[in-house]
Amino acid sequence: MIELSADHIYKVDGAVVPSITQVLATFGDQFSGVPKSALEAAGFFGTAFHQAVASYYRDAAYLIPDEVRPCVNAFLDWELLRKEKVEAVAIEEAVFSRSLGVAGTVDFADIWTPMLEGF
Repeated sequence: MIELSADHIYKVDGAVVPSITQVLATFGDQFSGVPKSALEAAGFFGTAFHQAVASYYRDAAYLIPDEVRPCVNAFLDWELLRKEKVEAVAIEEAVFSRSLGVAGTVDFADIWTPMLEGF
């Protein structure tokens, strides 16, 4: 069983395991030249967008920040114009690779199913 704590510590069967983010960090900080304020703004934006999309697929209410609204609207336009509907099977779900020995969180996984004609 995989557990993810509020402070992003992954445990599998009670044992702490490294996250993929921790493993990738060992290759160096690719963002060392980026101002902290820019990284924080990007983090806020990405988190807000992910929460909006997750809320959409979970049929949950979410107050979309104004900064993110144009991207969420573009996503919704894309979703409504397709001829197939996406069925979400995992949203922000913790996963673990036994072969690699690392954990992470899947943003979104889906199954594509044809939409009803004219729907």
